[in-house]
Amino acid sequence: MSSKLAVNPTKVENSRAFGGLDIVRMAPGDQSIYIDFIYNNRDEGEVRKNKYEVCVEINELETENKAVNLTLPADASYFECTGLKNGIDYEIELKFKEKSTGEIKARSPVRFFRTGFVPGVVINYIHPEDYTYNTSGRSPASPSIVRIPDGSLLTSHDIYWGKGGQNLSKVFVSKDNGMSWKYLSDVYPCFWGKLFIHNGNLYMLGTSTEYGALLIL
Repeated sequence: MSSKLAVNPTKVENSRAFGGLDIVRMAPGDQSIYIDFIYNNRDEGEVRKNKYEVCVEINELETENKAVNLTLPADASYFECTGLKNGIDYEIELKFKEKSTGEIKARSPVRFFRTGFVPGVVINYIHPEDYTYNTSGRSPASPSIVRIPDGSLLTSHDIYWGKGGQNLSKVFVSKDNGMSWKYLSDVYPCFWGKLFIHNGNLYMLGTSTEYGALLIL
């Protein structure tokens, strides 16, 4: 795939993203993709006036054929898209728009994903050609899981690549015993992080980078 991709839009030098709109969790499945996203600059007062919307664009990566073009309410933070083709690389981009003028208030970084059958539950996914987290790496690694006192499950992974920064971890939560998951937080700097409970409190033990300082968070 990479040999056919003249310009990789997930690389920071090619990004058109602005405004604090980010895709923070991807979970591809059988002919489907589930997305969590956040918009840090969303004005809740303006959202309640129904002036804005979130536009989702999904294209086949190699052919650039449009696969999905849908609209979500401005207060949305997740969605699932079905009816995709298995074994196909896709690109996805979100835009936060003003309805009346079409003005783009925020644009997410482009992300890549590939659909297909998965024998289990995908917590989070990073496509091997997706450079969104390249300051840390391009591959989920060092998984950790713990059950917290309220019964929820928390899980984490760091983001690794050889000679990368190796300094970012992501945390997710499940309130239905692992059947579904939601993005919870990024943790920086944190590498090789392990979640644990001590005296009813949640901690993470890790390092600041591969050969960095030992941290307890």
